[in-house]
Amino acid sequence: MTTPSDRRADAEAADAAMKRWLGPAFEVVAATYSARLQEIAASEPWETAKIAKLAVALKIAAEVRKQIEAVVADGAVAAQDIRYRKQIENIPHEKRKILGIGL
Repeated sequence: MTTPSDRRADAEAADAAMKRWLGPAFEVVAATYSARLQEIAASEPWETAKIAKLAVALKIAAEVRKQIEAVVADGAVAAQDIRYRKQIENIPHEKRKILGIGL
């Protein structure tokens, strides 16, 4: 099981990679596949296998991007969890016991 700190570190690494390399690469892939898909659909509409393969490739690229973006979003949740834990740690032990809050 990963800790909130691990999740936050993963999110920061994923965010940096998306901004620097992966984001631009996904944009190029999507633009290239989309252009080719439109070209084939317009000039060879009977080539349904080619059209389907390009559509699947576009879908896969979009799904991979979404998974990386989910890791980045999870980092925000992990950061909030870290802040929440720190707030609880600052509550005196006796008060936490009365409130039924434990770490």
